[in-house]
Amino acid sequence: MLRRIGKASFEYAVREQAALLGIAGAALKLLPEKQRIKFILNSMVGALKKSNPQVEAWVEDGGERVAYLDATCGICHSRQSNQPICHLYVGSIGEAVRWATGREHVILETHCSAKGDPYCRFEVGEAKADG
Repeated sequence: MLRRIGKASFEYAVREQAALLGIAGAALKLLPEKQRIKFILNSMVGALKKSNPQVEAWVEDGGERVAYLDATCGICHSRQSNQPICHLYVGSIGEAVRWATGREHVILETHCSAKGDPYCRFEVGEAKADG
């Protein structure tokens, strides 16, 4: 359910707050897929920082996979868990990447502040197979 809420929140942002995200949909479609992913994730970081300058979030391109990181995650702040719990982020990042690329990708939370990690990290994996 949290992933669905995250997906819906990104859909709302595109529909109602596109200027805040700095999204240029038509121009975005001309970029290679990896560049589109980086663009939309950086747009999400920028929008978060505009709404709260204390946010520590960034995008990493470590070669094969692009990742979204947040050291000030509001979802798991002050929570503890043995496994990643930021399902809302997984949903919104997944929808953002789908919007930017036209394909669904696997989003994997590899680090979570609730587990004691210094940040939450979400890797954008391979596109899901159609069907």
